Amino acid sequence: MRRNRWILISILLIVVQILFDGLLHLGIYWCLFPALFIILNLPYACKTLPTMLVAFVLGLFVDMMGNGVIGLNAAAATAVAFCRQALLQVIAGKFIIDKSERPDLFSLGYIKIVGYSAICSFIYLTIFVMIEVEGFSGFLTSLARIGLSTLLNTILMAIIFTLCGKRRRL
Repeated sequence: MRRNRWILISILLIVVQILFDGLLHLGIYWCLFPALFIILNLPYACKTLPTMLVAFVLGLFVDMMGNGVIGLNAAAATAVAFCRQALLQVIAGKFIIDKSERPDLFSLGYIKIVGYSAICSFIYLTIFVMIEVEGFSGFLTSLARIGLSTLLNTILMAIIFTLCGKRRRL
């Protein structure tokens, strides 16, 4: 993805995230984090600590612009960034990873992108929900919220990866 296009998509996803957080209430069981794509689509060469820093700043910005608890998105996004590099190595395998590339449908394939998105969404939402409800109170409600939100975010990530992916030339 070209640099200008990547910056434009990132800004658009952050604006959409702030709108979802501040204006659109989807109910108790649905949490959307479209800005997670920014973390998931960082280049393979981006190591864990810089990725965690980007994720923390992104999450903190979303927290400050939204109407939620400050640090909630930052903590969840940082946890995803911590797991991202190892998860990519397990899912993609070392032979597929070109260090200058970003994870996309063309390099990983649809099944691996969906699996990668689902695991990262699950990590993000587990941290997010458990911090928000302050532990395991209402465990079944929290479990339903994590499950439904993971499904919704995985579908959203698959759509964004499809729309933003490389186009094959015939």
